[in-house]
Amino acid sequence: NFLDKITQGRYGKTGGYLIVAPRQRLIVTATDKRRIMTALPDPGASPLADRFVQGYEGSGISVNPLGVEALASAKAIPVAGWYAMVTLPTEEAFAPIGALQQRLLLATILLTLLAGGLTWWMLRRELVPMLAAVKTLAALADADQAPQPLPITSQDEIGELIGAFNRLLQTLAQREHALKEREQRLSFLLTSSPAVIYTSHASGDFGATFVSDNVQSLLGHEASAFVQDTGFWLSHIHPEDLNRVLAGIARSPARDSHEQEYRFRHRDGSYGWMSDKIRVLRDAAGRPASMIGSWMDITERKRA
Repeated sequence: NFLDKITQGRYGKTGGYLIVAPRQRLIVTATDKRRIMTALPDPGASPLADRFVQGYEGSGISVNPLGVEALASAKAIPVAGWYAMVTLPTEEAFAPIGALQQRLLLATILLTLLAGGLTWWMLRRELVPMLAAVKTLAALADADQAPQPLPITSQDEIGELIGAFNRLLQTLAQREHALKEREQRLSFLLTSSPAVIYTSHASGDFGATFVSDNVQSLLGHEASAFVQDTGFWLSHIHPEDLNRVLAGIARSPARDSHEQEYRFRHRDGSYGWMSDKIRVLRDAAGRPASMIGSWMDITERKRA
């Protein structure tokens, strides 16, 4: 009869059709011969079957009496009071989605590797000038050579950065050259001046930090003796002048400059008169930072 067309039909590879009499909760016929004239699950056992019996037209997922999870869709047949239902195991129904997910995952992995490799290549290509500049700087630092301008291989942001660095190197080289010239002039002045130039702490204990080398020709003592021993200077002042000198040192931080005259013992044991001119250097807050001074031998003037 006409129902044979339903029982002989297939939906997909493993799916099929059912004709159900909802009032009797009975499967009239089905593609799966095992389910012909079998009853639907008891009320409450299958929520989807209960919804279909109550007249719901649509789709849902449930486990059939054979224990297979299936996607089912139902449509009413009003003339007979039945409804037709098509079922397809979810494993087959969602197989294309699973395959699509696998293809998407594979494509994502391939695209990620491709994007990562392309990004690495682009970054390496862009950073090659920077790496070359770093290696050049390291080689110059190890060779102790004067900084040379770094090569500019591209006119992009990195090229502009290297160009700015080259301009900075040029400025620093000019400053270093000017500093060396000033050092040479200062060295000439220190060695040719009849006065001994020194610097010391502002604490008043005469902790000398620098004494010009011409002190040896003036007093016979080496410059290192004053720097290494803070008590060396005080121990060579004439005992009759020591208290007056100490009082002047104590007042030094409160004054910008002052001058003292005292007798100082030469290396040969003789005493000579010294003129000690001191100037206090202050920091931005006005506090004493250090002192700079000069010694002059005024023995002949004193004799005159």
